[in-house]
Amino acid sequence: SLEHGFHLILAVLNSLEISYLSIFQFFPSILTILICLAAFILTRKVFNEKAALFSVLFLAILQSSVSLLGPMFLVPMSIGLFFILIGRYLIEINSSLFFLPLAALLLIHPPSALAYFLIINIHFIIKKQHLAKKLALQALAFLITLPLYIPIFFQKGFSSAENLSFTIISSPLFIPRFIGYFAIIMIAIGIYFAIHDKKRYDLIFYVFVFLFFIFLFYKLEI
Repeated sequence: SLEHGFHLILAVLNSLEISYLSIFQFFPSILTILICLAAFILTRKVFNEKAALFSVLFLAILQSSVSLLGPMFLVPMSIGLFFILIGRYLIEINSSLFFLPLAALLLIHPPSALAYFLIINIHFIIKKQHLAKKLALQALAFLITLPLYIPIFFQKGFSSAENLSFTIISSPLFIPRFIGYFAIIMIAIGIYFAIHDKKRYDLIFYVFVFLFFIFLFYKLEI
């Protein structure tokens, strides 16, 4: 498994005499609260408290589904969402500890690690500050997690990458209809104020980079 960290979390919770049934019944709610709290803290840091409240509202109206998953389910991706937000906050406060969420994500949910890797490096490239140090810290995150991957590499060689692949189990979605037109309006307003008031061009680049990867996934099946 390339999700060692997720199974380790479950095992540790179970070793504390919390049944697996209780874990999967109650921890999605706890995790959703943590994700909303992390979004509030990050958005308040980037914008203000009013925007932070709207960010929590936005998360609350997002749907979870069996095909796309989401915070309703206790899955590695939900934990990934939490660590991505924590990592972005660490970057906002110029903390060198941003590499720890990357290391955690590489162990818990590698696709989330890829998303986080893209986000932070877009930010670093735009800011152009201490790039060498930040690349070294990212390399350290990979080194920390390397021991758990070595057996997989020896066993499967170059085909190890196939373990990260996804099977498309839903047809391409018309995003406005799926997440709701109210959410789309909130996104459009957020993009406008990010550009007009805060000049946060990195936030806009995130959107277009992920749309590009979504296109590669659905159209070219990469």
